[in-house]
Amino acid sequence: MEFSVSLNQRVSLSASFSPAAKMLGVSGVSGAGKSSLLSALAGAEPSAKVNVDWGIDAARVGVVFQQPMLFPNLSVQDNLLLSKRYAKQGSIEFQKVVEGCEISELLQRPVTTLSGGEGQRVAIARALLNGPDILLLDEALSAIDITRRHRIYRFLSANAETGYFRCVYVSHDWQDLALFSDALLIIDKGRKQHSGMTQDVLNAVSVDELGSNPFALLEGEVTQTAEQSAHALQIVSIDNTPLFVNQCSVVDSRAKFVLYASDVSISIPAKDNSLESEQSSILNALCCEIKMINDSEAKTSGKVLLTLQAGNQCFYSRISVLSLSRLGLEKGQQVVARFKAL
Repeated sequence: MEFSVSLNQRVSLSASFSPAAKMLGVSGVSGAGKSSLLSALAGAEPSAKVNVDWGIDAARVGVVFQQPMLFPNLSVQDNLLLSKRYAKQGSIEFQKVVEGCEISELLQRPVTTLSGGEGQRVAIARALLNGPDILLLDEALSAIDITRRHRIYRFLSANAETGYFRCVYVSHDWQDLALFSDALLIIDKGRKQHSGMTQDVLNAVSVDELGSNPFALLEGEVTQTAEQSAHALQIVSIDNTPLFVNQCSVVDSRAKFVLYASDVSISIPAKDNSLESEQSSILNALCCEIKMINDSEAKTSGKVLLTLQAGNQCFYSRISVLSLSRLGLEKGQQVVARFKAL
């Protein structure tokens, strides 16, 4: 997948991505040019100069905007059936789309009675039923609650992986981008800042670019699924340590989850290095090493940012200057990172 877009003074960039990237996330600050980019890729900007190779001959492009743009004179079901009527052969089955977008109970509803989130789910379903080769989503899930949004992203990702379509989606939510994209494009003022496979981009992005609450994308082996457990949580092994995880993306028994700095507390390991020595409602404990202590905001916020490493994966913890002093923490020290089931 590669494209080059020039649109007046708003967008001027080129990017290329591996054929393995079936879900491409696009992000940037407000006004960065994300919507203009997708609009140009969709062919809706007559003045744009666009060169694109989707890796598919005569690709059918579907687009869903933040506003659903459904036909108001039709019911939900009739909106869907109209789209299905013009679908390409071999598109996703009607019932599968209805269930995946969680709209079974909405089929007989007039479009005018839908909430913002309901309308977005119907709009995505309508686009899928038309059988696009490329699905462009411009903040198309922004009004949907996070739990349901993640389920729909998982549905989209699974179908993209099986070859039904490739998806390019714009989002301001770093967690959505990290969990469900194979590749990322970060833009600012219409120019490319970062692009590449998701983990590579996250490694290249500075802590400041991640905002006031930086996060890391951690990956591990699923040793027990939520369905297999009595507590409805996945058990994911990282550096030979079992961790309880709720919100994650799973592909071929590998789980990815996002861990924010504000969710991680630090303790000193027991003399026997046992993680079980401390009784706590915080389920997860991971032995790690302090790789860096950033105290640039210590005087203004009273906080420091620790960069921690477990195995070959790094993540963050934001703690108070007082905690840093009381625990006597130093670079290179072995500590225990504790966090709740995410």
